[in-house]
Amino acid sequence: MPAPFFVYEEFSYYKEFDMEYWDNNKKYVRNELRQTIESISKMENCWLQYTEEGQRVIVVERDGQGYLLNRLQSPDRYAKEIVQEIVDFDEYATIFLFGISDGRIANELQKKMKDSNHLVIYEPSLHVLKLALENFDLSSLLEDSRVFLVDTIENNQMLI
Repeated sequence: MPAPFFVYEEFSYYKEFDMEYWDNNKKYVRNELRQTIESISKMENCWLQYTEEGQRVIVVERDGQGYLLNRLQSPDRYAKEIVQEIVDFDEYATIFLFGISDGRIANELQKKMKDSNHLVIYEPSLHVLKLALENFDLSSLLEDSRVFLVDTIENNQMLI
């Protein structure tokens, strides 16, 4: 993860979400989660920040400090570079990813996966998940039977 980056309030861009992304993504999400996501009216400690290229990335605030969940410069290229550093996956390998963020790294991992591989994404924050589902096209991940989105380790609860 990039070094901490303080984000001033005037650079906070979470206003309206993209209804097209949400409508597309929610088709693949369990009904209980869909209801929970729709009931969250106020985002706590996370928002969108626009890059120089006009792309969106998620920022999470912790102890008064804003932390980018991707880079502000070329987030698509950064995700590709991260995944390119990984050697090819063994047959039947399971890949674990902590956090979905904007889905860019997960999408790049998905492209590299074999049919026998699985990707388990653990997202600890429903607020980040809501922001991601409303603002990024995650449908290729959500509809892929090799990809599992988990909200809690304790209950083994699958979100999709």
